[in-house]
Amino acid sequence: ADFCPTGAGVLAAFSNQAVCIFDAGTSTCAQTLPAASSSLVTAKFSPSGRSVLTATIDGTIKVFDSKTAECQRSFSAGSRCPLVSAVFSPDGALILTASGSGEDEVHLFEAASGTRRLTFQPRCGRLVQGALFSPGGRRVLVIFEEQAALFDTTTGVCVRTVL
Repeated sequence: ADFCPTGAGVLAAFSNQAVCIFDAGTSTCAQTLPAASSSLVTAKFSPSGRSVLTATIDGTIKVFDSKTAECQRSFSAGSRCPLVSAVFSPDGALILTASGSGEDEVHLFEAASGTRRLTFQPRCGRLVQGALFSPGGRRVLVIFEEQAALFDTTTGVCVRTVL
């Protein structure tokens, strides 16, 4: 579930893989996104509220127009492991994905094209549990079992590890 940053809607993902955008004023489903073909990991509004990101466990990333429910782009996270999280950057220009269970992979994509910009290489031998942007979008925090690492979004270099 996610609130639209504009306050106009609420996003809800259901066990049947359907995603509904509810009108906050009337509590009715204003838009239904096409059901995912695999188990949903997340559904999130972009910071502007104009787009919705969905991600499935098999690594399929889709970006929809929140008003029309039209799929604007679809791409693969390119991971060999199950996807565990996907989020927009604070400015909505990037999408961060994290996969775990084996070879941990964290990727940064251009939201407009789905082009991979950067791959973070945690290589700490611990299961990735998620990843998120700092408020300014200049850093990425990757969360592992009992550890976290902070990466620079321009260089991909780990700038700090917290045990």
